[in-house]
Amino acid sequence: MVVVILVSMLAVMLTYLSSYSKRYQRPVFALAFFLVTILQVIHYDYGTDYMGYLADHMLYNKSWKRLLYLRRIGHGAFKDMGWVLIQRFFPGEYGFFLFVGIISIIQNYIYYVLIKNYVGRKDRWKAMAIYLFMTSCYVLNFSAIRQGFAVALCVGAILLASKNKLWLAIVITLVAASIHVSAIVFLPFLFLSKLKLNHGRLYAVFFSFVAAALYLSTTLLGGIYARVMGFFPLLSRNYGHYIEIMSATGDSFGFGFLLNSIMYIIIIYFIYKRFEEFTKEQKIFLLLVSVSFWLIPFSTQISGIISRLGTYFTVFEIAAVPLVYSKIRNSLIRKGVGFIYTFMMLFSYYNFFFVSEWSSESYAAFKTIFSVILK
Repeated sequence: MVVVILVSMLAVMLTYLSSYSKRYQRPVFALAFFLVTILQVIHYDYGTDYMGYLADHMLYNKSWKRLLYLRRIGHGAFKDMGWVLIQRFFPGEYGFFLFVGIISIIQNYIYYVLIKNYVGRKDRWKAMAIYLFMTSCYVLNFSAIRQGFAVALCVGAILLASKNKLWLAIVITLVAASIHVSAIVFLPFLFLSKLKLNHGRLYAVFFSFVAAALYLSTTLLGGIYARVMGFFPLLSRNYGHYIEIMSATGDSFGFGFLLNSIMYIIIIYFIYKRFEEFTKEQKIFLLLVSVSFWLIPFSTQISGIISRLGTYFTVFEIAAVPLVYSKIRNSLIRKGVGFIYTFMMLFSYYNFFFVSEWSSESYAAFKTIFSVILK
């Protein structure tokens, strides 16, 4: 835990320093990402799910006949076959270490490109801080290895789509869905890259109306959600245990919810009032973050499992928040919004490591693969 926190702080500091040096800007920023990537590459038995993934990996190396049998009887390790097939190329325990290392490098490279290409030089340290300290990003990826990789692939897909490589983006998103089926929800949003996105006021009104309707209809949504889960036994069978756990620890609307909503409201305001000030890629990021605002009623009032879908959209706060923050003209409002957002992010980070029964114990001691390799 201490290692992860200190390295994350060092990476943010290096990113901040890199913004003040034209000569060393790129290498120092790259060094910051190198440090956090290495930490993710070498971690072992860190987070709630790591050892479960390792146990599943050892199953994936059995004969095809055995694999098909396990899938036929509904073994939990075979929910998404793309994940299974990829790991067949990395046999054994050491193969799993290599596999985790490779996907960690891919993940962090995607976020490196996102920040480097779409966030201003002076604001990159803010984006880096969000990536490292928002609990649904970097730290969660130590545990949620499978979905963390799928989310990163979707981020890469939207970057490709914005560069007129839509078909490649679609293929990558389908690969992500074969790794974690939840990634399929991201597929329609790739087509934002084909729209002109010139109607900010219309988008803002639409997002606001839908959000208000969802917040006022949580009871109805709960009934719909239960019917959907009952209608699709596969969803209930594969993810029912998550629903029970996360529903038991669900949040509710309150003061903390209002504070967390401020940045979303600011973003929707910018979509309504100053949308033309952003590039097309930046507009897409703002719209995607706004989608995550819709999912909060599900995750707080109905089932925390929906927050897993929200991760595909909240991840774009890495770029969207610094972009919007830098454009707030009133100094007092800018500092106030920045303070509230940072406070809530760090408060959640503190709870993640020190309070939450779900995560605090499994993230207490940082272990590395060398504890196994050098035995």
